[in-house]
Amino acid sequence: MVDLPNLVASTIDNDATGFTTSVLLSNNARIITSIAEILPKKTKLVAMTSSQKVIETLQESKIEIKLLEESLSSQGLSIMNSLHDIILQGLGEGAIKHNERILAILGEPVDGVIVIDSSSLSSNKLAKISQEHEIEIEVLSRLLELARHLA
Repeated sequence: MVDLPNLVASTIDNDATGFTTSVLLSNNARIITSIAEILPKKTKLVAMTSSQKVIETLQESKIEIKLLEESLSSQGLSIMNSLHDIILQGLGEGAIKHNERILAILGEPVDGVIVIDSSSLSSNKLAKISQEHEIEIEVLSRLLELARHLA
């Protein structure tokens, strides 16, 4: 089993440029709290969980936490697709800027850390168009799918 807090601390210590945002996916309130304690103060943390109990437990903390519709435990490796969608949604909503470095922390269903440079995302152009024209990124994604299908 991975010692996730130590893995996160090591990633932060070994990164020269730092992170502006951290996204944490976990259904464990203790993991969320321990990760929040080791992140630099300047790094924004958004914790995402599919457990209402975790939200209730962390309600009085100052941790920003959001409820996911789909269960984290049941996703398996498809969590990577969900993480990609979460980052794109953050870009589309303006919660994440186009030139940010994001520390994605997976606490469930797999443990791990992923460093994401939002400027290198292939869909970053889509997020820019979404913001410029005030069109939801999901609508643009569906239009691209339709265009590919028609081609």
